[in-house]
Amino acid sequence: MTISGAIKPKAYYPRFKWGSPTVTTDIVEPAVIAMTRNETGLRGQNIVASGKAEYLFGRIEEAAQLQLMCEQDQLAALRWFTRDWAGQGKQFQAWIDRFTGSCWLFENNLKDQNGLALTLNGGGSATYAATANGAGLTLSGSQYLTVPVAQASAGTPTGYDDPLAASEGVLVVDFKPSWNANDSTEHHIVDTAPDPPRILLYKLTTNVLNLQINDGAAGKFIGGTPSWISGDRVQIVGSWATDGTLALWYAVNGGSFTALTTGGGAGSGILPGTPTTLSIGGTTTGTFLGLGTYDTVAIFKRAFTNPQLNLVKFRPLERNYFPYAELTTPVFQPQQIAPSSLIWIWPMAIRNGKA
Repeated sequence: MTISGAIKPKAYYPRFKWGSPTVTTDIVEPAVIAMTRNETGLRGQNIVASGKAEYLFGRIEEAAQLQLMCEQDQLAALRWFTRDWAGQGKQFQAWIDRFTGSCWLFENNLKDQNGLALTLNGGGSATYAATANGAGLTLSGSQYLTVPVAQASAGTPTGYDDPLAASEGVLVVDFKPSWNANDSTEHHIVDTAPDPPRILLYKLTTNVLNLQINDGAAGKFIGGTPSWISGDRVQIVGSWATDGTLALWYAVNGGSFTALTTGGGAGSGILPGTPTTLSIGGTTTGTFLGLGTYDTVAIFKRAFTNPQLNLVKFRPLERNYFPYAELTTPVFQPQQIAPSSLIWIWPMAIRNGKA
C-alpha cells in the first residue's frame, strides 16, 4: 500500500514551518483523510449596576481538526515536530493546503478565505449584485482592485498567506463582463506588476484573449478569440507550469469549456520571481479596465491537470493558512492502518493563536 502518486486538486496538502532555523515539513499526498473546522466567538454580555448592557468581544478563534495520513519517515518528522516544538506550546506556521492561494468570493466583502482584503481603487464604494454563486462585486466607472503579493513572504509578514506562487499555478475567474468580447478594446481582467515578472490575463484590441507570462527577455502567451456579449456569465481558467507550459480555457453561461490554443512569444513562460502587486479588473495602475460583476477570482499554487474540469467549481472558503498556529491537543498518538506497516494516521487539532 502506498499513498504517494499524482497530485489530486481537491485533496489537502499540509505544510508546517517551525523552529529556528526554520524547518519545513510537507506532508505527502493525499495527507488529510478527515477534517472538521470550527469558529468560536470569544464574547459575552455584561450588565452593569445601572442596568446598562456592555457587549464584550475578544475575537473569533478559528480551529481545525485534522487526521494526517503519512508514511514512516514523515511520521518521524511529525513526532519530533511535536516533541521539540508544538507540544511545548510554541507557535508555528501551518497550511491546511499549501497548494491553495487566495480565493475571493466577493460575498459582500473583499476578503479571501484567510481574511486578506483587496483594495478598491478608482473612487466610489463597493457595490454587490446577484451572481450565479450568490453575490458578486460590480466594478464600474474607473474602479479596479489591488493587493500586495508578498504577505507571508514579506520582510515583516502580515499574517496572511501569499495570494499566488511564481513557480506554477491556476487562475480561475467567474464574472459577467460589461463589454463584448469583440469590442476591439483592450481589457485587463487580472494583472501583476512590475514588468517583469508579470502574469496577465487580458483581451487585446484584436479581440484575442491571452494568458501571458513576461520573464524579462520577452513574453510568452496562449490564447484565442472568445465569443460573449455584455452580461454573459464568463468562466476563464488558465494555468502556468514549471516547464513554461501555458493553458487557457473559457466557457459562457454554464456551457462546456473551449480551449484557446494559439501560442507565441519568445519568452520562457516562467516567472523569474514573484510580482509585487496583483490587480483585478484592470492593470495595477488602473488602465485598460475590465469592468463587470466579479463572482469569484481564485488562485491555486499548483498547475493541476485539467483545471477547467477539476477546479472551476472548487471554492476554498475556510481558512487554510494559520500564521500563529498552536497545537491544541498536544498528544502524539498515531495509529497504524492494518494490514500495512507503512501507513499511519495521526489526529491533531490546531488553532489560530493570535489574540
